[in-house]
Amino acid sequence: MISTLVSVLLSLLLLAPAFADELPGDMPLTSAFAEKLVSEQLHLAGSDGFKVTISRPRLPLGNQEARPTRIEIDGLRHDPASGRFSAVMIGTVGDQPRFELPMEGRVQPLVSVPILARAVQRGDLISAADLDWKMVVPDALSNVSLTDEAQLIGAEARRRLSPGRVLTSRDVGPPRLVLRGKPVRVVYADDGLKLTALGTARDDGAFGEPVRVINPESRLEVQGIATGHQEVTVGKTVMPGASF
Repeated sequence: MISTLVSVLLSLLLLAPAFADELPGDMPLTSAFAEKLVSEQLHLAGSDGFKVTISRPRLPLGNQEARPTRIEIDGLRHDPASGRFSAVMIGTVGDQPRFELPMEGRVQPLVSVPILARAVQRGDLISAADLDWKMVVPDALSNVSLTDEAQLIGAEARRRLSPGRVLTSRDVGPPRLVLRGKPVRVVYADDGLKLTALGTARDDGAFGEPVRVINPESRLEVQGIATGHQEVTVGKTVMPGASF
């Protein structure tokens, strides 16, 4: 507890080395420009894998100076516990100071998540070769986001999936063993008795999922579970004498 408190206090007091860049003449001072400066300075101070968001000052700011302005981030203090940072943004033209602006904002650590490196069509199985990685802020993830490659490798695309975005449990699922509209073998097994018949699947089904099957001639419909490739097993609700 004491060591954690000490490390937080040290992070609050640690001044990162100053980092500067030039803002071209007549170009507005944008959030992207300022956030890049803070990111570079955090990187020099030993931090990496984060997203910087500036809350103060309100950006963009207009720039009527025709000459380049040297922008320096000074006195950066970053508290990893709260994710907040503060600093001073100093603008200089030539040897003349132009402005000093207090800065505040947030630093969010990034997490690496698997994404698709190429488009995948509906029904395709995803392999490790299809995957790439992307750094995102935790706020961009939901409780259905897939963040582990094991959740994707071997899964089947439920729709056409584009590359580059974070996938969810609604995008993929276990491989389908039974395809809707295709012939299936219906198996009834109970107390050593095993009967088989042919039918047409009314649903798609992965292993263990419920599937309705219809006899194309008698139009009798039963429900079972997918147990193999184009195979559905039914339970005791279908009696051996049923005219399926």
